[in-house]
Formats: sequence, C-alpha cells, structure tokens
Amino acid sequence: MRCLSRFAHLLGLVIALCLEFPALGGVQVVRPDARLAIASEELPEALARGEWSLLVWIYAPEEVREPSTLLSIGGRLDVRADSAGLDVWVTHLSHRARLRVDSALQAGRWHLLAISADGRARRASVWLGTQGAGPAGGVLVEDRGRMLRIGSDPGLEAAVPVASDPVLEPSATGSRLNLMERREPAVRPGLSVDRDGLVVGKFEPGLPAARVVYQALAIRDHAINGADVAGVWQSRWVYAGHSLDATADGGRMNGWRGCVFLTFHAMSPDPHGPGFVEHKASYVGGPVLAGNVIIVDRPVELVSSRSASFLIVHPVREARGMVYRSRLEAELDGFFAIDPAPFAAPESPVGPIGDKAAMLVRGPQGLVRVMVSANSRGVRGTLGPQPWPENFAHGFVQELLPQTAGVMMRPSAILDNRGGWFGMDTSVSSPDTTLVRPLHARTDAWADWTRFGSGTIPGASRGPGPATSISPNGVYRLRCGPVDGSLLVAGEPMVFRSTVLAFPGSSDLVWEPERGVLQHGPGLPVGDAQTLPLDTTRVVHALGAQDVFLNDRDLLIVGVLDVRVGDAMVVMDGPAWGAVSVVSAVNFAGGTTLVSLSHPLGVQPVEGSELRFGSWRFIAVDHRFEGVPAGDDRTWRGQVLRAADDDKLGVMLYAASVWRPDVDGFIFGSAGQSGTGYTPQLESTFPGALVAWVEHAGVDVWIQGLAQQRSQPSAMWDYLDVLRDGLGADAEVVWASDAVHAHTTHSAWHQFVRDSAAAAGVAAIFAVGEPRLGSFFEQAASGMRTDDAHYSSFGSRVIAQAWLEQIRELAVGYCDIADYDGDGEVSVFDLLAFQTDWEARLPRADLDGDGQFLIFDFLVLLTATDNCP
Repeated sequence: MRCLSRFAHLLGLVIALCLEFPALGGVQVVRPDARLAIASEELPEALARGEWSLLVWIYAPEEVREPSTLLSIGGRLDVRADSAGLDVWVTHLSHRARLRVDSALQAGRWHLLAISADGRARRASVWLGTQGAGPAGGVLVEDRGRMLRIGSDPGLEAAVPVASDPVLEPSATGSRLNLMERREPAVRPGLSVDRDGLVVGKFEPGLPAARVVYQALAIRDHAINGADVAGVWQSRWVYAGHSLDATADGGRMNGWRGCVFLTFHAMSPDPHGPGFVEHKASYVGGPVLAGNVIIVDRPVELVSSRSASFLIVHPVREARGMVYRSRLEAELDGFFAIDPAPFAAPESPVGPIGDKAAMLVRGPQGLVRVMVSANSRGVRGTLGPQPWPENFAHGFVQELLPQTAGVMMRPSAILDNRGGWFGMDTSVSSPDTTLVRPLHARTDAWADWTRFGSGTIPGASRGPGPATSISPNGVYRLRCGPVDGSLLVAGEPMVFRSTVLAFPGSSDLVWEPERGVLQHGPGLPVGDAQTLPLDTTRVVHALGAQDVFLNDRDLLIVGVLDVRVGDAMVVMDGPAWGAVSVVSAVNFAGGTTLVSLSHPLGVQPVEGSELRFGSWRFIAVDHRFEGVPAGDDRTWRGQVLRAADDDKLGVMLYAASVWRPDVDGFIFGSAGQSGTGYTPQLESTFPGALVAWVEHAGVDVWIQGLAQQRSQPSAMWDYLDVLRDGLGADAEVVWASDAVHAHTTHSAWHQFVRDSAAAAGVAAIFAVGEPRLGSFFEQAASGMRTDDAHYSSFGSRVIAQAWLEQIRELAVGYCDIADYDGDGEVSVFDLLAFQTDWEARLPRADLDGDGQFLIFDFLVLLTATDNCP
C-alpha cells in the first residue's frame, strides 16, 4: 500500500499520519550508551590512504535535542549531532577539516549522510539529504572544506578528554534529573578519544548516542562528489551507496567494485560465518550482538544472487544498546524504492473469494480454521532466538494475533527446532517425556509411519507426517500456555486435542488433563485418567515358509485371509518390527491371498514374523478446560498421554491442537513437508492418509502455497484434488504464491497459478508482485530472509500481509472501502466519517481487521481511495 490520496487538500493529514508510524530499517539505537565498535583491522585500507567516502541512511524517530554522537572512525572521522545540525571532523595524518551542516536530523524523516575525504588534495566534503513532506522530495545540503594542519587553527585543536561520563544528579531547581548536568567542565568538540576502528553510537565520554536508525553503511575506496550523492539521494535505493555507478552522470562512484565495506544492510536468523546459529542470528526486533553483524568487506557483485557474501557475519569488537529494525515494520512509509521481482510478476488477485476466506479481512464469525500448506516454507519451526516459527501459518498468527484463538495440528515432535509454536512453546521449557521417539528423521522400519499425516520439517523423512511413537509404558506430555495479545488467555476456557492413530497392533492410550506452571515439572490433574482402545486388529498372521514376497510390494500368502483394501499391515516382531504399509489391492485365487502394498516396507519381514491387518483412522482426544482461577500460576493446560504397558507397538501420535471455544476467532495450522514438492508429498503418503488428515482437521479455508521440488506447476491441481476429497463441498481453497528466492524466481509457478486458478475454481493471491517485497536482496535488506530459500518469522508476516491485502481487494473491493459513508461517491466526507468511527473505536473502522485501532486502518482507506477509479 502507499500513503497517497486523490484529494490534494488531505495531503497534509496523510503525510502526518504516514510520518507518525514510519518504516524502519537496519539497526536502531535504543539506549544513550549504545555502541557498536568494529576494530580498525576489519576496516578497508582506503581509510589509511586518506582516499575514501562513507554513505549511510539515517532515520530519526525523534528530534535530537542535545549534543549526541553518531559515528566515529578513530583518528579519521567524528560525526556529532545537535539540535541545529551536524558537526563533522575529517582527519588525514596531520591535517584536519571541520565541516558543519546547519540542518538538523528531523523526527519522522529519512536522511542520507555522505562524507568524502581526499587526503592528497586536502579536501573534505559532507552532504545531508533530508526527506521532504512525504516519501518524495526533500533537500540535500552540502559543506566543503580544506584539511588544515592541526595547530594552525584554534578550531582544529584536539579535545581534552573528559575524565568520565556525565554523572546524573538532581538539578538545583528541582528533583527532575537533568541529563546534561555533569561534574566535568564541557569541552570543545574535536577529535574522538576512541582512536580504534569504526564506532557507531557513543564514542565520546559525556555525550549520549543519538537515538537514530542506521541502514546500509557503506565505505568506498575513493572520494565522491556532489553528482554521486545526488544520484544516491534521488535513487531512494537502500543499496545505492554500495552499487550505484554514477560515472556516466559526472560522478566518481563505480558501482559495487568501489565499495569495500558494507554493513547494516541485512539481517538473517541463519547467516553464514563463524559461530553457533543462535549466537549469530539477527532478526527484526532482536538485539545487535558482537557475533551477529553482517558485513561485506570486499567487492561483491550485487546482481549475483548466488553470492552468499551478502549474508556473512563478522564478529565485531563490541555491541550494546541497539536492536534490529526493518524498513517494513510500519509497512507503508514508502521512502525507499525497492527493486521488483526480476520478471513480470503477477500483481492482481484472481477471484472470486469465498465467504469464509473473506473473513480473514472482514473478521471471523465463529471459529474459522485456516490451514496453510507448502514445502519447508509452510512447516518450518522456530529458528531461535526468533520469537515465532517461520512458517506461513505463523505469519498469519502474527498479523492477526488479536483475532487468533488457537492453532491446529501442531506437529507432535517436540525434540527439534519447532520451538515457539503458538501457545505450545517448547523453546523455553521442554516437556517431560519418557520412551518417546520422533520418527520423522529415522531411516529404519519405523520411518514408515511418517506416511500418515502432514507437516514434517526434515526433508529426509520417508513421508510428510510428523509421527511420534510413545512406546509401551511411555509418557508424552504437552501443555499450552496463554499468549499475550491473542484470544487465548488463562482465565477463559480452552480445548486441548491430541490426534492419535488407531491401527492394528496399537497399545491402549491412557490419558488425563492437567495444568502446570510451564511445559515441564509436576502437573495438577484436572480430570480422571481415561483409557482409549486403539487396536483395530482383524487378522493376525505369522509369515510361513510358503508365504513369499514376489517383489517389494506384493506378498503371496498361502490361505484365505480377511484382508481388505485400505487395511494397514503392521509387522509386530523380527527385523522388520514396526514396519507398516497400506493394502492397495487384494486378490484371492487357489486358496491364496495376494496382498499388494501401496509402498514397500522399510524393512522386509522374515519367516515367523507376525503380521497384523486391520483398519486405521485418526482419533481426536479432546478435553475442555475451564478458565484458570485468578492468582493460580499453573496457567499451562494440556494432556498427559501414556501408552499401556503391553507387548504391542505403543501409541502413534501425530498432532496437538488447541483453541479457545465460543469466540469469534481464527485457528491456524500448517501442512506440507520440508524439501519436498507436492508431487513427492502425494506419492510418499499412504492412500487416503492425506484425505483423512484433512478431514480430521476440519479445515474451513485452505491456503495452498507453492511446493516445487521434483514437481511441475500442474501439481497444484493434483494436491487440490486431494484436498477437495477431504474438505468437502463447504470448504474453500485459495492458491497463494509467495516471492522470489536467491537462486530461482519460480516464474512458471507464479504464472501457472495466475492462469489456471479460474479453471480450477479457486481464488489466487500473489505476494511476488507486491512492491514492498521485491527482489531477493531487497527482502534481505528488510529482514525477511533466513537464507537463500527461506523466510524469517518476520518475512512470513510480511508475506501474510501481502496475501491479506489481496484477499481484502477480492472480498471488499477498493471502491467499497473508499466509499466509507455509503453515499455512492468517494469524497472527503468518507475520510471524515471514518475518522469519527475510528476515534470512537467502532468495529467497522478496524479496516485492516487486526482487532486494533492504529494508523494502518487509515492507510487501508487511503490506499482504497487512491485505487478506486
């Protein structure tokens, strides 16, 4: 969306609204002692030669009301800010220049700071661009000066170091702290005391760090001129300081080859470089640490999307008091130009949209179950220390948190990186389990059970189901805690559901509901233990000497057995113990039974092995909890599942679901398999398993994303057919394309979705053509990427925002939104009527459907106004 309006007399209001919630990017100073220091040996040699330039984008969330420090390069550069402008000191060897920009950093505006040093010519220059009223326009001011010999001018004398930082004391006139009061006398600004390396933030005792945001700080190996800076400023491109070639326009910038240092240009939860993932991870809202700063320290061609160098961390000397921010956080500032996807990406949604899918923007009526499927982008868990999982479903959870009542079909595995799943977070406190085995990463006979269900992360899994085995006498515990900002609160009722499989050879399930403080530790039972038989055995057969496997799928048994198509065949002992497959055909002839299996067994049974045949089905184990009494800290509610102590296979657990009943809210779930497209997902699953899983989930709306590996775009049709078998006539499917990645655009898939959706009878929505997303590198600059192929949790939220915007376009229509007062005309009176309702917090004024009344509701109306013919 854009902060635009067709009404010229509303422009001032629109600008004020846009600036109130600006887009951020890079790293933000949040404490007066904030400081990021990069050792001098990590910096380019051009600084020592005295031929260099520095460019950095700066956003000022608030006015700079007192003298503050911005950045320093020890012995070469100091930049300070005050309420009237900037002081810049540039030094080379024994010469120094003092430059002054009489233009202050303005609140709610983006700025470009550019500094050039030419040691041989003894010249230095500084430029400051300031965003104008709105995303366009602005001014660019300049100061130039000669480098004079230190000592030849009193104004170039080095500062006397202050002994210590200011001591905060009550002022003489009252009890309010005076932040500018100090015991040491003030000194004239001069060369920084800290002479080692690049320091961003606080570099001088006695002065706080300016509370600004830094984006894409570039150091080049040559001096620049006004034409260069004008080109960078006019480009509104975050990477311009690194990649702009201005030589044809009278400039000196030669593109990426002259940029020898770049930082604050990207963040990634899983970057390249030294260190453990959790230590080098950077994510939107997370802290800037000494080990998670991404730096490009050699020329790397920007257009080469296969270059990993743009996501490499380089440990820095010191980092404190800063957090990572994205220019997309406030969504719609629109200051930076973003390179679009590198092909003619679909931009307009394909309708019509169903009534239930439209509730994603109109608001839920009752409980609305929404499933989102894809490959790894649909099922990824939390790559710590991000607060949310990276899958698309949790993108919707983040965006629609005030309306989220729960999640469904959370994968049962709790021993991998699924972590902070909504409500059922296992990243802080791990559940107590005994004799529990996740099967999705196994390669033996037991891995066959992953052919039931969906939602598996590891690409090595034999099938798309996250099966977990609770061995006989084993215990599995999972609880759900309240989620701040959502509908799932401790004081209200909650339903907890475990999804288990009934099959031949299953142990009985013994379960009880309980409450506890977190995931682990003793629980308080809130109901009697119950026993649920799950064994569906109809036929037991010991493999005889005359029984023979004709091949890996056909078993000829001497005798006539009551085996039926669709039965599960389970091996109960021997080397194939735990293997399972599903009967796809049965033929009786001459007193024999020919059993054909849908998939080969993980291990073939031998003579004497016991085989069991019988039906299989998913079973829901539900418990409704009442609200937790006030003052009781045992707010985590869930189930304890036990497999009976017997000689059977135990209990197979596939998922947990949780929701608050009796409210209007969304329940989100994820489906798919990591590293696996729709064709192998369908081929690897047991016949009828996905249909049964879908039917069991009770989905109202299915968002079918892309899953390309070893698949053609037509696999969207194939998966859709299976979904319709399980969903029934009332459910709705929406095809959804995400965005381009580092190594491929998947343009054929995006175009197939656009061209085939109408024939398939589904709506189609596209993030790939959303201007805010753009190319892979633009996404990296916005904090959307974990790596070349995956989104961060924040990235999944941005994808969800783009999808919801297109659903809104289909569900409501721009002119319907713009004509807020319903008089048949789009005019200033619509804005006035909306503002009245918005200030009164009336539900109809919550235009973005997030349950809150924020600036984004205004932006929905303004965008609709601009797009209404």
